[in-house]
Amino acid sequence: MEKLRVILIGLGQIARHHAQALMASDRYELCGVCDLNRERAADLLYADLPFSTDFDELISSVCPDAAVIATPPQSHVQIAKRCVQRGLHVFVEKPLSDSADGCEWFLTTEAASKCTAICHSIYGEEVLWFEQNIRLSSIDQIYIQLSDPYLSADGSILADRLSLGGAWLDSGPNALALLSRFVNLTTVSKVSICHEKDTLTCLPVKTVFRAMADTTALSIDIRWTTDTGSKQYLIQADGHEYLLDSSLQAVCCDGKLLFQSAEPDRLTAHYSNFYRLYPQHQPTEQALRSIYELLEKGKN
Repeated sequence: MEKLRVILIGLGQIARHHAQALMASDRYELCGVCDLNRERAADLLYADLPFSTDFDELISSVCPDAAVIATPPQSHVQIAKRCVQRGLHVFVEKPLSDSADGCEWFLTTEAASKCTAICHSIYGEEVLWFEQNIRLSSIDQIYIQLSDPYLSADGSILADRLSLGGAWLDSGPNALALLSRFVNLTTVSKVSICHEKDTLTCLPVKTVFRAMADTTALSIDIRWTTDTGSKQYLIQADGHEYLLDSSLQAVCCDGKLLFQSAEPDRLTAHYSNFYRLYPQHQPTEQALRSIYELLEKGKN
C-alpha cells in the first residue's frame, strides 16, 4: 500500500514525537518539515528531510497529501485554512485554536471533514489497554490530575512555554477528551472552573474543574507548579478504584498492577497509536464540540 505523504509544520518540542511516529509508520511518510526558525532544521532528526520556513513553498515542492500543524495555537486556523485550500488533509495539535471563533471554524461541517483534532492523551498505552480489557457499568467518579514543571523560580511561566497559552488551554483539551471516553459530555452540569494565574502574564498556572455527568462526579486538577511531570487518571467504578498512570503507562486496580507498557517513550507511543488507529478512536463530532464549549467556558 502506498504511503500517504505528510509534512510537519512547526518543530517545537511536541513535533519530535510526531516525527518519530511518522518515520516508524507503515501508513505515512514524513516528506518535509517547516519552521520559522531555521536553526531547528539542524536537528539530526530532520537532517534528511526537505526544510522550509514557508509551508506554502514546502507544499509546492514536495506535494504532500496531508499536513500536521504543531505550531502555537494562535496560528492554527490561518495555516489550516491555507492547507485545506491546497487540497491537504490537516491534523491539528490540541488546542484547535486559542479563540472561540477559531475553534468554531474547525467545527464547521466543511472544515470538520478536512481537519482532524489530535488530543493525544486518549491514545496512551494505558488508556487503550483499559478500554479494551475493562468493562465498566457504573462510574461514581473520575479524577484527573495533570502536573508539569512549567514555572521559573520567580513563579512566572517559562519563556518556552508561554506560547501554550496557560495550563487550561494546553492541558484542558486532553483532560476533557479523556473524560469523553467514559461519560457523555453533553450531560455535564454543575460546572465550576477556577484558575490561579501568574502575576506577569495572567495566564492560568493552576486550574480546578468540577462537574457532574448524570451521576458521575468529574474532577480535573491541572498544575504547572510542580517539580516533575505527572499524569494520573483515577476512576472509581463498580466498587473498585482504577488508577491509569500515564507517566508510567500503567493500570492498577485497588493497588494491584494489571498492565504496564514496555514502550520507552510515552508521548511517541501516543502519536504512534494515533497514526496507527486513525480514523478510529477519534472523539465524535458532538464530543469534540462539547470539549471546546467547556474549554471556552473555562476561559470566561
